[in-house]
Amino acid sequence: MKSRHLLICALLLTVALPAAAADFEKRVEQATARALPCVVQINVYGNLNDPDARFGGSGVLIDPDGSILTNHHVVANGRTIKVLLYGSDVEHDVEVLAEDRRIDLALIRLVDAHDLPYVEIGASEKLRPGQWILAMGNPMGMRSTVSAGVISFIDRADSDQIIPYVQIDAIIDKGSSGGGVFNLDGELVGIIKSGIGRGIGLAIPTDMIHSFIADVHDTGVSMRSWLGVQLQPLSPQLAAHIGLSEVTGVVVTDVVPDSPAQRAGMLPGDLMSRLGGVDLDGSGDLKMGTLIRQINTLPQGEELDCVIYRLYQDQYQPFGLKVTLVEKPSKPPRALDSGLGFVAEEPTTSNYREHYLDAPKGVIVSFVRSGSPAEQSDLSAHDVILAAEGKPIGDIDDLEAVLENIPADGSLLLEIFRGQRHYLILIRRGASAAATGAAEH
Repeated sequence: MKSRHLLICALLLTVALPAAAADFEKRVEQATARALPCVVQINVYGNLNDPDARFGGSGVLIDPDGSILTNHHVVANGRTIKVLLYGSDVEHDVEVLAEDRRIDLALIRLVDAHDLPYVEIGASEKLRPGQWILAMGNPMGMRSTVSAGVISFIDRADSDQIIPYVQIDAIIDKGSSGGGVFNLDGELVGIIKSGIGRGIGLAIPTDMIHSFIADVHDTGVSMRSWLGVQLQPLSPQLAAHIGLSEVTGVVVTDVVPDSPAQRAGMLPGDLMSRLGGVDLDGSGDLKMGTLIRQINTLPQGEELDCVIYRLYQDQYQPFGLKVTLVEKPSKPPRALDSGLGFVAEEPTTSNYREHYLDAPKGVIVSFVRSGSPAEQSDLSAHDVILAAEGKPIGDIDDLEAVLENIPADGSLLLEIFRGQRHYLILIRRGASAAATGAAEH
């Protein structure tokens, strides 16, 4: 009898599994048919650093009149921007409607286009780890590429704690930025931010996209409230250790100078439990993304009540603060073309940690021109210049002052910081080959 039951189960599985696989394959094909014609290729010709540069990226059509969502970094400072529609080799002119470099989104529109296919924007808050998705873009210039994968993580907070990314394991590579992440109904649930071709991709969730589009529609710009702090989860174990087992909140680890948080009197080490009538729950990484969105969407220009817990007389006690949120400054960092084949810019309060710095200091190499003396000397993008000709470099003005005193046939000695190590690099002005061994010290 037992053998008969096992045989029946095996027969049922033999029938059911192929049917389920066929149904899944059909859903993937249908979602691809709906979404792929809405994915475009974006070609950018020239930028502020290099008029001859050419870059490629992706975008997604969101209305029949040619409005396209993409990344800010795809179109930023582009001299000429063109778009190729699905299945066409004709380049179309576009206009840039809005950009937000903090959340890396841009809205552009075809100059003369109507009745185009477009996607429905879904709800990213419904996504769950393990859910199947499709990523579509133009990796390495290979147009209209589709890759499948699953949601790996929800609310993966970025280093600046502005964007709670959706992490996916679909293959993402250079050129896919600005493309779309779609559910199996063909709805857009994210805009691809980045990927390294190894099953680790990040996408901007559509709940942030809805907010971006609404702000642009209402005010012409993207609005996002700013507190000016770095945060980490307040785990139950940490809360118990400091005697606050009944308190939910988040730990303030850093306060940005001249920010709303600093003006309100907030300090590193404070535990923030309530802001603007919203109870904050940062008890784990999974909840940090929700918390960040809560802060980003609080009203600006209004005095908000804030409850913090601060160590006072050997125990944490509650204190009340008044905080007025503002729009985060989006002024781009100052930049300088050295005349030696590299462009440097000042670090910001947002990105200095990405370069292993303990504070915004020095200047960051943002671009190195191919074949230039800087490249021949082994200078690389993302290097941090700490000193030039023995003089400390605190900002762009310091570097400019040193460069003004370099003779036309002279050399420039730089102390740089790269990957947590210090090096010396010598750049010879006007030399075709000025490679020097970078000496660690």
